[in-house]
Amino acid sequence: MKRSILLLVLLLNVTTSIWACTECLIHDGDFEEYTYKGNVKTVHKVSRSIYKDKHGNKKMEKDTSNSWYLIFDQQKECMLMESKTCDPGLYAFKKYERFNGERKLVEFKMVRRWNNHPVIDDKYIYSENGILQEEQHLKSKILYNSQGKEQYRISYKSPKEISEYRYTYYDQNGNDTAIVILDKEQKPLHRTKKRYNQWDKLTEEYYDDTLVSYHKYDSIGRLVADSSAYDLYGEKEDEDRKIPGLSEFDFEDNISTPSLIRTYEYGDRSLKTNYFFVEKGFIEHTEEVEKRNEKNKIIEWKYTHYDAHGKETFSYLQRYGNDNTSEPIEIVEYRDGKLVRIHKRKEICNKNEKVITTIDGRNGEKPDTVQTVTKFDAKGNILSIVEYKNSQKETQTLYTYNKRGQLLSIVSEDGYIANDSFLDIDKIEYRYDKRHNLVSEIASLKGKVQRRLTYHYDAKNCLISKEKEEKDWIEGKFHITKTKYDKMGNAIEIDYGLSIYYITYTYYEE
Repeated sequence: MKRSILLLVLLLNVTTSIWACTECLIHDGDFEEYTYKGNVKTVHKVSRSIYKDKHGNKKMEKDTSNSWYLIFDQQKECMLMESKTCDPGLYAFKKYERFNGERKLVEFKMVRRWNNHPVIDDKYIYSENGILQEEQHLKSKILYNSQGKEQYRISYKSPKEISEYRYTYYDQNGNDTAIVILDKEQKPLHRTKKRYNQWDKLTEEYYDDTLVSYHKYDSIGRLVADSSAYDLYGEKEDEDRKIPGLSEFDFEDNISTPSLIRTYEYGDRSLKTNYFFVEKGFIEHTEEVEKRNEKNKIIEWKYTHYDAHGKETFSYLQRYGNDNTSEPIEIVEYRDGKLVRIHKRKEICNKNEKVITTIDGRNGEKPDTVQTVTKFDAKGNILSIVEYKNSQKETQTLYTYNKRGQLLSIVSEDGYIANDSFLDIDKIEYRYDKRHNLVSEIASLKGKVQRRLTYHYDAKNCLISKEKEEKDWIEGKFHITKTKYDKMGNAIEIDYGLSIYYITYTYYEE
């Protein structure tokens, strides 16, 4: 059922997802990651589609449908990326330069090829010392001062039409003290003013002469209370609002509403933060308490919500152990005074065994106790994983190895083996040649093969090719992927059946 729902979602969103995913991956630099062996200098990857002619023979398109070109420096960081993709039709270009050893983006373009529509056209100009001096974008241009802080910005409604100007001013300590926004005719639109204390910490912020944020500090410079307006254009409400325990701060005076007011209470390795959301006299209160150990690691975090009458409506507590794991050892949740969830986790490690016990209960029902027991051999290899639920064995996964410690099999009883596909698998078998190279990996379910990997090596035990046969969980058919490798172990050809990727490399001299 869950696969049917997933498939429906994928089908409904496929077009949007392809556009969004590809653009996001390019923007975030996922295609620029160094995932290669050896000292690679350039990578050129092209794909060609495969089709069948009228006689049923497979033919290859002459034109490339997708191409990628990457240049890496000797620090294995991408300095140039150029890509052309057919589906979606995108052209992208990124260029980096180093300033004082630091890699910085200097140019980024992205164009939708089908209508030559620019999505991104960014340029960054730096000083010789690597300080940002200017940014150029499709709808804005930004100039920076000698310290690399924004000083002047022009925003464009269209390539030839200016929408507004923005000027930022600083004091002698580099704090931004004012922002002035003008319309296209240089007439004032809005003005922001900021004030700072002797520690150069923000104390007040005004928007068009209306106080929109306020910050209070203790004698050693710690923030003890602040406020910020949610609606900069909101009208001022009456100034008779008083928040219990906050009258000494007078934050509610002259602050546009709705607004958020926070107070901070410091303890021995603890911090309590109160949030008061104020709108037209209505006050909503939440509270966060964070505790840390001597290593500054969080050991407890609690969130509590109160209604306008001060009654607790919700609380959520997490506790952590002193180990390096980020998973909480206890979760307790209340709603309107009723316990709706309890979760506890305990881990005990011995030389050859690890036992994880979790207790989980919701909505007043009897909690379930799940215990996972993992056993190891003298070399630290996993021998078995057994899971119990309420003292009854649920699943058992067994591992076997050869004399060299190489994995031979993983077998799950009454369950499935976690893997990187949608396939249900209860057994994986590994086989090696006389030179101890992995030559096959067969994954099956109830004796029927679901996936088969085959590896081939040269006389020097270098991997030269791999074949992957995997069952499609939707159609039930097997798809074959063939991969060839160069002497360094990098893929040079990937045959997916409907398309083939060809990859060429250049390398830095050792």
